[in-house]
Amino acid sequence: MLRRAWPILLFAAACAPSIGERSAAIIGGVRDSGDPAIVLLVAYPPSLSTFDTCTASVVGPSLLLTAAHCVDAANHPGYSFGAFLGDDASAYATAATLAPQLLPAAAVHVHPQYDPQPPFTADLAVVELASPLSIVPLPVGHAALASSLVGQSATLIGYGQIQYQQFNVKKYSTATTIASLPADDTVVVGDAQHRSCVGDSGGPALISVAGIETIVGVDSYTDTTGCTQPSHYRRVDLYAGFLDPFLPAPAPALDLSAAPADGSTSLDLGDDLGGASDGAGASPVPPPAPPGGGGCEIGGANSGVTMTALAALLLWLVRRRRHS
Repeated sequence: MLRRAWPILLFAAACAPSIGERSAAIIGGVRDSGDPAIVLLVAYPPSLSTFDTCTASVVGPSLLLTAAHCVDAANHPGYSFGAFLGDDASAYATAATLAPQLLPAAAVHVHPQYDPQPPFTADLAVVELASPLSIVPLPVGHAALASSLVGQSATLIGYGQIQYQQFNVKKYSTATTIASLPADDTVVVGDAQHRSCVGDSGGPALISVAGIETIVGVDSYTDTTGCTQPSHYRRVDLYAGFLDPFLPAPAPALDLSAAPADGSTSLDLGDDLGGASDGAGASPVPPPAPPGGGGCEIGGANSGVTMTALAALLLWLVRRRRHS
């Protein structure tokens, strides 16, 4: 959520709740000095007279995912944006002292259907940084969320308030649950003791997918003011068409048709079935996926590459036998 005070915005419609703050630090959380892929996003005018803060996630070597209302031109005319990579920015009380600590943004991309009026439809944006980071990006979830997810564990991380109306720029995190899955483009995350607050806007809701923390939502708004309710997070699975062109391309799939059918030995697996060729010929076995595609080496992720290589070897042996 933004640092400066926002006027309370109310929205009422048949069968719809009233909506308070447009963006919902972490209530009930603990200090988080890790999770480097979660960063503080700062917006400030040319005069350096003030600054606004949100939270963002590193999703590519030089890409951040955040909420559109954190970077939209209407609310940030002529503003500059930058990322603070540390876990505590409280030593920098003014824009003049904080700005030099930021990695500047080169461009911002707000979803073309973003609506700044309640309930803030398509409240998503991608920020391109001026230089790449050495931080392993978080994967963005593509699988459709099912109602069975409600009640399951989730993690919230952000730089927002830990007590309403008390400014905070230290990173906090909390373990909580998926509260509900409304029939719109959001997922509600948090509980009575653990939820997001002002300054967490743009931050991620994370669930474990195959043992890897994966973004399923981006903090957008709450139904009431005062950080008294869990926040609505924009579902990233519903916005893949907007996000995917910015995200790193996945590693190419193994093409088993490359295995020769004429008995030649161009399929050279060498001594390491998961490694590269020894130079005698190009190996069809790809290297492990680089950071940025969600392919960090956790829990034996390379085993899939080895099994694929074995399958390719068996296929080549069968074809060679047929031609012998």
